[in-house]
Amino acid sequence: MKFIPYIMLEGNTNEALEFYKTVFKGEISSMMRFDENPEMSVDDDYKNKILHAELKIGKHFLYFSDAFPGQPVRKGDQVSTLIEFDTIEEIERVYKELSEDVEIFMPIADTFWNSRFASFVDKYGIGWSLNYQYPEK
Repeated sequence: MKFIPYIMLEGNTNEALEFYKTVFKGEISSMMRFDENPEMSVDDDYKNKILHAELKIGKHFLYFSDAFPGQPVRKGDQVSTLIEFDTIEEIERVYKELSEDVEIFMPIADTFWNSRFASFVDKYGIGWSLNYQYPEK
């Protein structure tokens, strides 16, 4: 398993990415905008916002996203932990054990970005995203 901080912002992720890229001498290794999601319809003013971006700093990553339209972000709540799993069995086990008595944002399911994914806040108020990336075919 690999643990990755996931930073959620309200519409200024592009600006934050450029700032942190400069400060930490990193590189943006991946970026997807909301209008690139075939399963989601957003207003025109949100289409260019960041759905997901990865900032590589040495051997480490920070993940970023603009909050979904209508989803407020409160200061102090904008960082959650993403766990990148090595096997499908691991993600299923951890989801089953960690997701009791939680507020689910996305139940575990296959996604359009070729992974198995879930997102929720646990009973202690901690935000978690679980991801297993399927091997390329």
